[in-house]
Amino acid sequence: WREHSWMMLPFEVAEGAPVDAEAVVAHLEASGIETRPIVAGNLVRHPAMQGITYRAADSLAVADGLLERGFMIGCHPMATEAELEHLKQAFTGLERR
Repeated sequence: WREHSWMMLPFEVAEGAPVDAEAVVAHLEASGIETRPIVAGNLVRHPAMQGITYRAADSLAVADGLLERGFMIGCHPMATEAELEHLKQAFTGLERR
């Protein structure tokens, strides 16, 4: 019942996974796959929020998880079969690490 943005594919490395998000991102970047943080993760932790009065839930654990373990890669409708295969091979290469 959910749809992701047409311009990105979001990922979150599971808590306790044998590899952390930083290693996954480094591997993808080394493979020529550009990554970005998921928007800004937990916006309350963003430096721009310093000095601003805001209201937040008691726990922002999910947002913290996205900040710590989330990243995204670009997505567009003009991706070629070769580009998609390159992406697949980058993730497959991660499995072999």
